[in-house]
Amino acid sequence: RSRMTMAQAFVNGEVTTGPVKHKILAGLDMANKEYLADWGQSHVLDSAHTPLNPVTPEVSAPANGYPKFDRETPLAQRATAAGGNIDQRYTSVYIQDELGFFEDRVRLTLAGRFTDLKQSNYGGKPQTAQHFTPRAGLSVSLDKTSSVYTLYDQAFIPQTGILVNGGEVQPITGNNMELGVKKEWDNGRWVTTASVYRILKNNELIADPNSAPTSGLSIELGQKVAQGIEFDLRGYITKNINLVANYAFTDAKVLKVAEGITTLKEGDIVPGFAKHTANAWFTYRAQIGALKGFGVSAGGTWLGGRATYWEPSPDPTKTLDDYYKVDAGLSWEGSKMYVNFNVFNLLDEYLYSGSYYQWLSAYYWQTEAPRNYRLTIGYKF
Repeated sequence: RSRMTMAQAFVNGEVTTGPVKHKILAGLDMANKEYLADWGQSHVLDSAHTPLNPVTPEVSAPANGYPKFDRETPLAQRATAAGGNIDQRYTSVYIQDELGFFEDRVRLTLAGRFTDLKQSNYGGKPQTAQHFTPRAGLSVSLDKTSSVYTLYDQAFIPQTGILVNGGEVQPITGNNMELGVKKEWDNGRWVTTASVYRILKNNELIADPNSAPTSGLSIELGQKVAQGIEFDLRGYITKNINLVANYAFTDAKVLKVAEGITTLKEGDIVPGFAKHTANAWFTYRAQIGALKGFGVSAGGTWLGGRATYWEPSPDPTKTLDDYYKVDAGLSWEGSKMYVNFNVFNLLDEYLYSGSYYQWLSAYYWQTEAPRNYRLTIGYKF
């Protein structure tokens, strides 16, 4: 069970000091989050004589019967006994000033956020942290249709877990740097964005490779970096046909390895990343006539050069196949009512992700749903 109480307040406005225009934003962000989970009960579904076949599982009752869990004891008591309590409170204050020079052709953004955090992980003692994260960006309009930009910001992301050594879990810290160019084509009919980026992360938690997967124990990876290029294209092929497409090349590697990690070493590829990611989505929408409001959409996703999750395979020949997925949909929208019918995994491909578990000396995989459908009907009052 999750329970969250959040509040935000902000003010913004514009001020001119001589030739410089200021767009100022300041605010307060507060949250109180609580999570309760009963992890103390389990039930083995299969048996040694009738194991579950993950390739062709039988649609029948489990060999060991269905579980009978305790539902009478209040969840708060069960969660406390199982160590499944997580609570987090934070208060953040932020301020940003976008300065415009030379009739707003040059825009400099300076911002900062201070966060005061208090949290308890899985029933442990409260932990506190305070951090200031700056942000700076520069955007220059070269002409009416093109601009270049660059930015730098730092990250401070709370995370939860139980460390093997019993120490305190540190928030994720790091920084992001990006440089890009935006361009409009054919009187704004098409817009392209090309960028290069570098994201650095410290202290991210991963499952402890020397403990059982169900232990819930974690260790800090150390430091990793993801860097690459991205390209986005969006616009209209015709008046009624819209296209959104993008491609990303990502190179993610481990820079530093924390003490106790044996499955990864400096220079290794970060598990869970795909080197190549491409998406495309077409939408047709009738504007006039008897079919006005009717729409057809289709698109696909391709992932190439996938690395296994969590732990790299000891056999370099065992890699994840490339991933292809096609979705499509039909829709109709009137003045007040709309209907959407979507088909996911249209080609009914066997899609999966997986990894190697050092603890088991075995591989595992997790499949996605086969072809499936969703119908949405809405009405606006």
